[in-house]
Amino acid sequence: MNSTEASIPTEKKLLFYIPVAYSIPCYIFYVFTIHVLSLRRFQNYFGSTFFKLFKVQGVLDLIVHLINWPTLRIPFSGLFNDFFRDPTIETGCFPTILIFINYWHVHVYDMNATETSPSTSKYILFYTSLGYSIPCYALYMFTVYILSSKRYNKNFKTSFFTLFKLQALLDLGNELFNWLCWRIPFSGLFNSVMEIPVIKTGPLPTALYFLCYYLPYSQLICFVLISLNRLVVIALPPKFQELWQRSLWPCMVFVLVFPILLTWHILIGGAFFSKMGDVYNANYNKFGGIRNSLYMLVMTVSASGLSFICNICVIVYIVTHKTTKKSWTEIKLFFMTLALFVIHLTQALLQLVAYVNVSCNAACLSLILTMNPYLTDLACLSSPVFLLLSSSPFRTAVKAFFTNARIISPQNSIMKTQNIVVRSKVSNMSSINT
Repeated sequence: MNSTEASIPTEKKLLFYIPVAYSIPCYIFYVFTIHVLSLRRFQNYFGSTFFKLFKVQGVLDLIVHLINWPTLRIPFSGLFNDFFRDPTIETGCFPTILIFINYWHVHVYDMNATETSPSTSKYILFYTSLGYSIPCYALYMFTVYILSSKRYNKNFKTSFFTLFKLQALLDLGNELFNWLCWRIPFSGLFNSVMEIPVIKTGPLPTALYFLCYYLPYSQLICFVLISLNRLVVIALPPKFQELWQRSLWPCMVFVLVFPILLTWHILIGGAFFSKMGDVYNANYNKFGGIRNSLYMLVMTVSASGLSFICNICVIVYIVTHKTTKKSWTEIKLFFMTLALFVIHLTQALLQLVAYVNVSCNAACLSLILTMNPYLTDLACLSSPVFLLLSSSPFRTAVKAFFTNARIISPQNSIMKTQNIVVRSKVSNMSSINT
């Protein structure tokens, strides 16, 4: 990394790379949409004037969005200053053509003078996170509804989906209280509210701070149980599955009770919001010298280690045994668990680096603290997406919800097939007798 790029604030780098991350799949989806609308076999559906105008609009949108990057965003990011110092790039036909296509007047940009202030970048990151968190939160609630509704849950009565629903409640709670306790106060947008004495100190910040540690602990333990569930169902003999079914509910009680042993001191010592510059930060009164950061580090590393062992055992079993179609459904759910494990493992590694902080300089620590909220979002809100990709019964239930179709469980479909066979035999015998 050169000195110019190293001097660019972390927030400004994220404001460049985050749009890159979501623009590429959106661009691909837009191109795919135009391709589908242009196919001859679909002209009966998309041959109207509206769709012809839509395709023209689509091409224009893509061109404008594409030209916007080399004209404004890439130069303004400051990440490629050495490239733009080239005389053929800085002046002449190249910038003139770009700005002409983008319908902009020619301006001379001073990258150092027009650098975005950190406060503005912080606000943009705050609203960006809020923008994608709300629909993801709604998707998660919709997923829990599908898995819990009597109409759709015929195929979701296994221990995996029982643990998944518990994990969903913990994920949603963790995400919600993470916003209330950390992100909203740290954004600086609500300082006038944070200065109210009832909010600044007392039972409210204590309860928020307690839940912001209690829920992640429960979340980690529940995820270990989900990883263990995949190991028991896929790789272990049937007698272990029977033992697992009997111990499932005690394990779920353990998920909710054990974290209290790690967080009780917060309720006794109390918590508060303290001002740091132009923002507020949550803090607590240490009771008996207990350190939350050490507890969280031990829990995160331990949970990641146990999940790693379970996942390795399942992978070895899948590789060394020929799986049948009956177990393939369970294996696809394991892939979902494996993807979530990677996210939790990344969180654990970053937390370990931040806690040890041996060779971590200020820029590295700032990058870790900036990335942590987005990793929390991934850990808390990505499960419905992975479930939709890995579970065909869940996709069928979602389709039935929007089409009002009837869900038929595998047992019912077998019984229905048997009834049809019996009726056909009876009808054949009656025809023979006649």
